[in-house]
Amino acid sequence: VQRREQIATLLLEAGKAVKAVFDFLVTNGNAENAMKAVTFVQKNKPEWGNEVLIKGVQRQEESVQLASIEGLVLYKDVSALQAIAEAASKSPKVKAVAKSSCIAIVGAQERKVVFALVKDKNPWVRECAIKTIENQIEKQVDEETLAILKDALKDEAKEVRLASASALAKTKRQDVLQTLASLWKESDPSLRFAAVVAAGSLSDKASEEAIISALSDTDTDVRKAGIMASKQRALKTAIEPLKNMVLSEGEEIAALALGALKAFAMDAMKSDPDFLVKALYSKHKATRLGALDVCEGTTDRRVMNAVSALVSDREKEVRLKALHTLASTKSREAIEGIEKGAFDRDKEVRIYAIQALVELGRPEAIDFLREVIKAEEDEDLKKKAMEAIEKLTR
Repeated sequence: VQRREQIATLLLEAGKAVKAVFDFLVTNGNAENAMKAVTFVQKNKPEWGNEVLIKGVQRQEESVQLASIEGLVLYKDVSALQAIAEAASKSPKVKAVAKSSCIAIVGAQERKVVFALVKDKNPWVRECAIKTIENQIEKQVDEETLAILKDALKDEAKEVRLASASALAKTKRQDVLQTLASLWKESDPSLRFAAVVAAGSLSDKASEEAIISALSDTDTDVRKAGIMASKQRALKTAIEPLKNMVLSEGEEIAALALGALKAFAMDAMKSDPDFLVKALYSKHKATRLGALDVCEGTTDRRVMNAVSALVSDREKEVRLKALHTLASTKSREAIEGIEKGAFDRDKEVRIYAIQALVELGRPEAIDFLREVIKAEEDEDLKKKAMEAIEKLTR
């Protein structure tokens, strides 16, 4: 096999376009030679590409799989879908590229082919077909399409059910949305997810109650849908449940909940120092950073003390953000917190602390900056401190 690979490589490098050479290298060659064959066939013999690239997808090396998948998109041939789905099931890295590639291939097919793929034996292919319908749903929605999507709500694969729910919600048709919303009390979490997604586009009291209930659902996807629907409708009744989620959920959902609150309830957060202090002391980095955003310009002493504590946070990004937040307060009370940053172990943080004192604009910081100049050995920092004094004395 090694001798045959050497011969095949020589033929390839000589530009001999023999299909057997490509087939052999992609199937039996090492990763480097397989990549050469994949690249060569796309450039010089595209008519052989689909078949050769499918063999490339069936290899074990991610680099060859990814290059082959990206090439197959150009051929738009559904015969490649099974191989792509198989590769995606074994590698998260390949899965990310494969999903968009499959949707692109399916999206290039005629309507009847797409509808047929919704019934494919492979759930990955079925999901991609539903996603394709979703991408086109706002341009074209008829009874046949709706019937197919409603039927897919009963699919055995969770991903297919979720995709179908998302597609149906995008129709924006009140009758469809009401049908979806009526699924809220179903035992299947995928159907509850569908109901909440639809409720986000409705305005009645019953759908609002479903959204609020979703925020405490046992299923993660349903809770996420509840957060997005609360944000979509800017529900005041969701503010307190969302605050609780920020403080009690895992990092991903807590970040989503905080993002929703920032979108429609900034005033409600700013006026709740108890909540802000707890959020600032969260174990999740994303929550601490998000809470610092909300605290900009604060005048509450307790909140300012909590922000000052984050100047010593274990995460550099949080320390920098805390300095920025303190500077935004323009308060004399922030000086002490910013001063801690001037002794940070990281030079960038120390420089930023000096800049934060300038941004704060309090002449009271000048004496401290003089001490920095005396104590600091780094010439860059000394220079920054002198420039800061000059700006504060103007």
